[in-house]
Amino acid sequence: MADQSPRIRKNPLAKANTNSQGTSTTTAMESLLIAKAAKETALAEQAELDLALVKKHLLIREDVEKTLFEESRNLRDRLHSMCTKLAPKISKVTKPEEVKKLLKENINNVLRDYTEELNQKL
Repeated sequence: MADQSPRIRKNPLAKANTNSQGTSTTTAMESLLIAKAAKETALAEQAELDLALVKKHLLIREDVEKTLFEESRNLRDRLHSMCTKLAPKISKVTKPEEVKKLLKENINNVLRDYTEELNQKL
């Protein structure tokens, strides 16, 4: 007596059976088991991602982009305010080496303060 169960053709994940025409077939039950296994794998992967997010091992892309934008703007504003603060001092300096030294010191101070504040936020 021939097997009367429905068959689905060429499922690459299932154990292959060969019919009289040489075509690979699987039963509906085998396909169902494969689909359930795939679903369980996907759920397990999602659970791992959720756990990593809770443990702060993952960051949400939109949050990172927003923070990066805000901090870039903050640094830009600090450097612009440095220009306003230094303009009167630089106008009195006549030697290029002194201008370079004054700019370098102030830029380093702004970057150091910015980095320290950023590290405190982390």
